[in-house]
Amino acid sequence: MENAEFGPKGRLWSCAIQNYPPPLPARYDEPYTPYAVGVVDLEEGLRVVARMSVDDPDSLQLDSEVELTIEPIYRDDEGHDVTSWKFKPLESGRS
Repeated sequence: MENAEFGPKGRLWSCAIQNYPPPLPARYDEPYTPYAVGVVDLEEGLRVVARMSVDDPDSLQLDSEVELTIEPIYRDDEGHDVTSWKFKPLESGRS
């Protein structure tokens, strides 16, 4: 295994909507809100799976350009944000 660096941009190859709460021990905020999970092809040739950062999971378009972001995924029992990486669609005309 070797380290690999990759940039923040890629293209959405595939996606699915998580319509129901994942089984324990997964954590999520109540009430549960469906979210999209995408498969992203990065410019460096890597393919990664990640949550997508969109308000409406049905709005995602395959082959659209996306960008890495760091965002909360839930709040822990003490009220602290637990963060992870996600991808969000780039605005049209932005590169």
